[in-house]
Amino acid sequence: MGFWRVWKSFKYKVVKWFTSREIFRTLGISLLEIMIVLAVIALIMGLVAPRVIGYFGRAKSQTAQIQMTHIKGALQLMYIDLGHYPREGEGLDPLLTAPAGNTDWQGPYLDDADGLNDPWGRRYL
Repeated sequence: MGFWRVWKSFKYKVVKWFTSREIFRTLGISLLEIMIVLAVIALIMGLVAPRVIGYFGRAKSQTAQIQMTHIKGALQLMYIDLGHYPREGEGLDPLLTAPAGNTDWQGPYLDDADGLNDPWGRRYL
């Protein structure tokens, strides 16, 4: 019987404490604390965001350089097979499909047409 009396008294005190304003003073956070946390997050984002954006821009530039190196190699292979580079009107299409009337073509010299687009989505000339 003593246990239930102690339990009832304890339960009453816990419920009273949770429903009182004291819990908000002891466990709650103030507006000032929220503002400080937001200021720290904004400061971190202000320092980190420009670097991350710079990395993305640099990655695209490096990808374009690598793609141009692959296109250069494909053009050299085509020159060895045909004896000439693609003509101005053909563009880079002869790297993927045989030019009309040419029997020496040993391509395709690139895997797919995506290799002819730069990282920004434009076609190499």
